[in-house]
Amino acid sequence: MKNDSACPGDYCAVVVTAPPDVEKFALDDLLTHAHEVMEQLKNFAGHRVIFADQIRQADSSTVATLMELARRAYDHNCRFVICNPPKVLDGYLDIYLPGDDRSQCIFYTDSDDPSACPVPWLPPFKPSTNGRIDVWQNGQWHASYLWTHEGMRRG
Repeated sequence: MKNDSACPGDYCAVVVTAPPDVEKFALDDLLTHAHEVMEQLKNFAGHRVIFADQIRQADSSTVATLMELARRAYDHNCRFVICNPPKVLDGYLDIYLPGDDRSQCIFYTDSDDPSACPVPWLPPFKPSTNGRIDVWQNGQWHASYLWTHEGMRRG
C-alpha cells in the first residue's frame, strides 16, 4: 500500500514488526521479554497490524500467537491484519486458517488495492533486526519498543 495519505486522526493501533525467526523457541523468548509491554497493551483499544515482511522461519505456534493478537483486536471492536506474509507463514495460515487472503486478514502492500485493507491506514514499514512494537494513538505515533537479547527497550 502506498502510504501517501495522512494518518486518520482517530487511528489507534499496535503495530508489530516481526523479527526473522518466529518459531516456537524464538517466539517464546520474544514474548517473555515483551511480557510487561504486552500486558500494558493487552487492553489497548486499537487495531493490530503485523508486518511479516522479515519472517524467514515460522511454525504453528506463530499462527497461535497471531490468532491471540487478532482476538485482542476483535475484543475491542478493532481490526487485525497481517501484512506481506512470506511463503513459509502463508503455508501455515492456509492449514490453520483455511480461506482466502481476505478472510485470513492478509494484505500485500505492493499489490492489493488499498481499499481492501482490513485496517483504515498502515504506517510505513520500518525494518528491524530483532523486531519492534510501535503504538499509534489518536492519529499520532506514541511509542516504540525494540526487542533486544536483554528484553524490550523503549525506542
